[in-house]
Amino acid sequence: MHNAQRESLQLPPGKFEAVQLHMEEDIVRADGHTQHVSWNEWFAQPRP
Repeated sequence: MHNAQRESLQLPPGKFEAVQLHMEEDIVRADGHTQHVSWNEWFAQPRP
């Protein structure tokens, strides 16, 4: 997992910092083959 992007947001409830995380995982299936999966997720938290 690594920090792919970071942004500051100004929304009506206040200021937030949003972080996009890029994650990757290898899943070994029952048949012995490995499936590679990757995805991005955004998280936000209020800024003081």
